[in-house]
Amino acid sequence: MTALGVISSLYVQVIHEDWVDRQQAACRIMARPQMEFVVAWGGPALGVAAVILCVLLARRTRRRHGVRLGETWPGLIAYLSVGANALAILLELFMLYAAFSSDGSGSVLGDCG
Repeated sequence: MTALGVISSLYVQVIHEDWVDRQQAACRIMARPQMEFVVAWGGPALGVAAVILCVLLARRTRRRHGVRLGETWPGLIAYLSVGANALAILLELFMLYAAFSSDGSGSVLGDCG
């Protein structure tokens, strides 16, 4: 989920660049594609879901086996990936902000004259 969240957030930039290219080719301002917003929300949703899933699995492991998740090597890897996911969630939130903010420079429509 962590990796998919990061990929989703980075794909927002690909969609945005494609949108700018289509505007330049058409020589007119076009509405932003809805998929950009869907993908932008998908990144943080997957990142937060990964953290919630790790916490739920840790609680389940502790209840069923009486062992803490950090005491097993898969559990330790899960904790490390959740720690790295904190940085990924920041990236995902930035990309979400970027998707909803206006394009400050404006799209240059090329040689439309």
